[in-house]
Amino acid sequence: MKSRGILRGTPALLALGLVLLTSCGLPQGRGSTGGSPESQLSPTPSPISAPPSSSMTTTPAPFTGDPTNYQAIGVAPAGAAPAVTLDWLLDGVDPSLNRVYLTATVPACNRPLQAIVTEDPHRVVLTLAGVKPTPGIVCPHNVAIFHGYVQLQDPIGNRTFAPAPAG
Repeated sequence: MKSRGILRGTPALLALGLVLLTSCGLPQGRGSTGGSPESQLSPTPSPISAPPSSSMTTTPAPFTGDPTNYQAIGVAPAGAAPAVTLDWLLDGVDPSLNRVYLTATVPACNRPLQAIVTEDPHRVVLTLAGVKPTPGIVCPHNVAIFHGYVQLQDPIGNRTFAPAPAG
């Protein structure tokens, strides 16, 4: 009889386990969880709707987020060509550190990331580049909301920020 009682509770326990399993790894809101992008995976892709406009304000908003939730993005050598270009949104700048903080939606197959940066006295053109998926390898569909920063060479000043033109 005792074994029958355990079996009656099994569907409820399985349902609870399924709920717990599917809710693991969901972002808890910006800045509330740290760690790697893999710890912030979302089961359903939520791509950024559009790249930022090339007519951004002359003085971008100062960064007000928690920098510990942002990972450094390596800068590619001058003249590098992106394998895969990813959309990004400007979160703000920190002129004291010459850092540009941004957010991007990154498919698992396009990690790791690099920034391709072109700077001149008036403008910074940023391309967020990911790697191409390996041919013949199945790509998981998990997408991470990635928060990162790019370290600029020159002071930010009053320069505008823009994505590289598509092409």
